[in-house]
Amino acid sequence: MEERNDEKALLSPLRLRGLRVAVEDSSSKKKGFGFVVAVAFTVNYIMGTGFLTLPYATAQTGSVLAIVALFSMAALSNIAKDYVLESSARAELIENPSCFLTEGQAGGIVTPALVRRIHISQDLPLLLTVKKRKYEMPTLCQLFLGYHGKVLYMICLSIYIYGALLAYGTVFANSVAAMFPLPAPHADATYGVYLGLFAVLVIPLSCLELTEQISVQMALASCRLLMVACMVGSVLAACAHTGESFPEQQEPVGIPLWRWDGMPVFLPIAC
Repeated sequence: MEERNDEKALLSPLRLRGLRVAVEDSSSKKKGFGFVVAVAFTVNYIMGTGFLTLPYATAQTGSVLAIVALFSMAALSNIAKDYVLESSARAELIENPSCFLTEGQAGGIVTPALVRRIHISQDLPLLLTVKKRKYEMPTLCQLFLGYHGKVLYMICLSIYIYGALLAYGTVFANSVAAMFPLPAPHADATYGVYLGLFAVLVIPLSCLELTEQISVQMALASCRLLMVACMVGSVLAACAHTGESFPEQQEPVGIPLWRWDGMPVFLPIAC
């Protein structure tokens, strides 16, 4: 048991360096989502409610600083994605080293210790591959950080999820209650009704697998694209209008190029 723990430590993402990571070609295997469905899921995940508040956050932060911060967040997200893929490949190497070395190449039964010795001696370069098995984040935390690392990850994830759910539920209930007030004796009653409606819509969807959400995700992606078309179209229509588009505005709004005070507003939206 102690030897296996030592091997896991030596094969951890902080120890193995310089190994190439590839994604196994699964074109000949059973396919998952099609391209259009994958794009719809991606659009829905990226264009959340923060997308609508991004112009306001940019105005508070400054046009130049907002662009720099946005691209920085995109770069960090890409790095995090690479680390997750690399960790998945390393987990595959730890749990199933025979997928990377054959007994003929290794000269015997393939074990993690043998893989480590071959890599250190550079007798055989290793290509870490993200294979068919996909590791969940709790599994990776359990493998590389141990039980306590997994528990810490689950606690942080739970706080984030419940916090986001609280924020979305509050925004939905307040917005709908303001637009469609109900004949209730108290405003809190209207808020509670719409909050319950939000729960009725969200909880069943949360219990569905991704493959069971295709129709819903496609509809939501279509609504998002329609929203973007309306936003861009209204701006183009205002630019083509020869008269005054905003007669009540007497002077330019004026957005600064750089304002550090707006970063607390911008970062939660950009992240």
